[in-house]
Amino acid sequence: MIKKIITSIKEIDLWRKLFLFYIIIYTILAALEGFFNGLSAAIILPFFLGFLSESKSVFFHNTFKWLPDIGISLSVSGAILVSLYALKIFFTFLQNIMNIYIQQTLLMNIKKRKVKSIFSVPLQAIEKQRVGKIVQFINYDSHYAATTIGSLSSMINKIIIIISALCVAFMINYKMTFYVLLLYIGVAFVLKTIFKKVEKYSRIALNYRNQISTTITEKLHNIRFVKSIGYELNEYLNLCKDLHSYKRTEIQGGKWGAFGKLLPEILMLVFFIIIVVFLNSTFIEFSVITTQLLPILMIINRLNSPVSGLNYNWISIKNTYPSLEMFVNDLEANKSVESYDFLNDTTIQKSQITGIKSIQLDNIVFYYDQLCIINDFSLKIQKGTPIIIRGPSGSGKSTIAHLIRGLIKPQKGNIFINKISIDKLNRNDYSNKIGYATQDSCVFHGTIRNNLTYGLANNIPDKDIWEALKKTSANDFVENLHDGLDAVISESGSSLSGGQKQLLALTRILLRNPEIIILDEITSGVDIEKRQVIKNLLSELKNDKILLIITHDIRFKIDHALVIELTKKELQKKY
Repeated sequence: MIKKIITSIKEIDLWRKLFLFYIIIYTILAALEGFFNGLSAAIILPFFLGFLSESKSVFFHNTFKWLPDIGISLSVSGAILVSLYALKIFFTFLQNIMNIYIQQTLLMNIKKRKVKSIFSVPLQAIEKQRVGKIVQFINYDSHYAATTIGSLSSMINKIIIIISALCVAFMINYKMTFYVLLLYIGVAFVLKTIFKKVEKYSRIALNYRNQISTTITEKLHNIRFVKSIGYELNEYLNLCKDLHSYKRTEIQGGKWGAFGKLLPEILMLVFFIIIVVFLNSTFIEFSVITTQLLPILMIINRLNSPVSGLNYNWISIKNTYPSLEMFVNDLEANKSVESYDFLNDTTIQKSQITGIKSIQLDNIVFYYDQLCIINDFSLKIQKGTPIIIRGPSGSGKSTIAHLIRGLIKPQKGNIFINKISIDKLNRNDYSNKIGYATQDSCVFHGTIRNNLTYGLANNIPDKDIWEALKKTSANDFVENLHDGLDAVISESGSSLSGGQKQLLALTRILLRNPEIIILDEITSGVDIEKRQVIKNLLSELKNDKILLIITHDIRFKIDHALVIELTKKELQKKY
């Protein structure tokens, strides 16, 4: 478990000098707090004994044998006591401030590392992951993962506090301190069993959280279908079943955790019993009890808070560790696939291509999960000669588009842009030269304007936006919206029809003015009139662009276009 935590610290890039500096300061503050906490606890009893004595002097020598055997006035000893306790409070406050910084830094870095991992892996690797699980981690389990590391740091902090305070106790009487500490060993064995139970139920609860989150996410994305078949009650009952199971699991884990948190209190009860036994015993001098045993027990009593915190932190680690383990396992799994580090783009130094005139696919082989999608496929696309690819579902049409865009790589074969291998191109530069739209055109929650200008570096004047809308005939429905370009689109574009989203996607392409245009079933959701507008627009663009059109529609034609028919006969071939 500790190995996984250390791995996660490396993964989220916490080996920075500034963060390590804060950890060192945090540790030093813990040592100072523990030392002054122990001293202030140890001198309380000698102070009151001096107050009750006839001389009204405090003799710290009776407690600390290594101090001079001289009496100190009550005012001076009181000032010492107050100063020590004030220093303890001051260092505790500084630690709390440091702890807040450490926790928030951990949480931010874990979320950033998770998002970076998602954006870096290839398209097919992302598609295998469940969206609900990813959202669940970023919104919820990332806090658990950060808590695991934070709790380990806090544990180390409290251990240092305890050791520092115990150093004071050993200065008083090392034998008595040793015997008192033996009680903690017995408690540790009991806690070991409790911690195993807590971790077991935490893993089960994590699985239920992921299942509930993914179920809700998927059903909300397909809410129209759920309602269309009248399946609301069934989905509600299934969700309630999972929620009840999650509740039972959390309760079981919580019971064990609550019992574990009570053990330090039980330990303190044992200490008080020991005091009573010693006070009524005849085999130990009363002066030793009052000047040594009781100060040691008072120090131990002061340690009740850090010991309880130490216990709580360890229970917290057992409770939250499954989330951190899942985080590290996902990162390690993503490392097994070729990824693109967009934050440290090594393709920046590669070629930036201008004036794209041709795209060449040579003997392309691509398979997905050992199922061949494209087998020994070659194609040359030239500016001025549109390519229309037709074929049944699963014949590899969209895969060809993804290959040309560089989203996926073929297992065999090469792709050339102007006779330059696609692997040698600057990735961002090449991507910015491509306009892509599908039948499930992407729109985001936000205004029409923001959706149309998404990804564009410069501000586009409204005049240019309206001109592009008119070319795609999307201006008809945008003008009828109450706020026009400032009208807000609902999440996933549910407030728009499929055809309207396609027209907006095509308008977005016009505003980008790319050199390559790839349209995948772009006319599937529009009426005959709008389809003709799109065909006319593409006919105007074909001479200046590399144009690839994917469609099922055998009636869709453009003058001078090369039509390629794909079949599924190669799909059965296994690798």
